[in-house]
Amino acid sequence: MNSTVKEIAGGKWWKVDFHVHTPASIDYGSGSADPQAEKQITPKQFLMKAMEKNIDCLVISDHNTFDWIDKLRDAMEEMVLEKPEIQRIIIFPAVEINVMGNLHLLAIFNPDVEVKNLERIFGQFGFDENLLATTKSMPEVMEIIIKNKGIAIPAHVDRDSGLFKENNASEIRGVLAIDELLAFEVI
Repeated sequence: MNSTVKEIAGGKWWKVDFHVHTPASIDYGSGSADPQAEKQITPKQFLMKAMEKNIDCLVISDHNTFDWIDKLRDAMEEMVLEKPEIQRIIIFPAVEINVMGNLHLLAIFNPDVEVKNLERIFGQFGFDENLLATTKSMPEVMEIIIKNKGIAIPAHVDRDSGLFKENNASEIRGVLAIDELLAFEVI
């Protein structure tokens, strides 16, 4: 996007990646020629890659974990201290949740929410470590996210582990009944 468009009076265009995995996700680097080498990336290197693409905001949505959120926040602060003029990337904490039946759901929160609060919210989902999924339905998990001032977005609904692909009519009806439903992620 050229700078003329980006600097429209009264507004700013933001380049946001709404679904970003880090090495904390099992599938990180799966499209790479050398996935194991890709997983060795540091938080600073990760942020530099985003800066090279002129990304303003990252929604860090690893599978069932918040492990890299504070690492990226700390790395961003270090980079700003080292070079104050550096492009600051806003990090939105999020998580991609495996919901009962292996449906995927994004939970996105304000950039200032602390990881300990995110972990407390995650604890309300009834996540079963043996199943690697919640014991609650997608509508139930969405209501918890919304109650905790987050945004709940059914992830890649048209792909594997997506709400529409799995063709679960009762889950779809339950999700569509939620007034605060703002979006579906479509690939």
